[in-house]
Amino acid sequence: KPFESRRYPEVDAQFNVSYVLANAIVKRDSRLEDFFPESVRDERVVALAGRVHATMDREVKEVGGIHGSVIVEISMEDGSRYRKFQKSPRGIPDNPLSEEELEQKFADCMAAAPVTLAGEVRGKIVSMINNLEKVENIVDIVPLLVA
Repeated sequence: KPFESRRYPEVDAQFNVSYVLANAIVKRDSRLEDFFPESVRDERVVALAGRVHATMDREVKEVGGIHGSVIVEISMEDGSRYRKFQKSPRGIPDNPLSEEELEQKFADCMAAAPVTLAGEVRGKIVSMINNLEKVENIVDIVPLLVA
């Protein structure tokens, strides 16, 4: 289904593969802020989303795909094509995010949160999570998240 920004643009974008893929191509990343209403209206992304066609393809299973696997094929105006098979999405155990990427995702979530946490609190949360096996009681993290 072609991308259309309606009454709730952030929801329209989150659940539209054309928008998600166009955004990732244009911005070379996909971050939480890319789904805020003002970002969803980015003319470069909307224009490209109108040219994205998603289909179910049996070939994904034939090449060893699992749930979440994709084949992305990009056709250029000069006729050339680029094709990539991605077996596992980023951020799952088969294809984990780096420590830096995880911390960036956390920072993005904190920037979008309705409550601002002090830098030292955010740092303590990251430290505790990075050393989870040393945390005596997981409940100790909760007060930091609601500060």
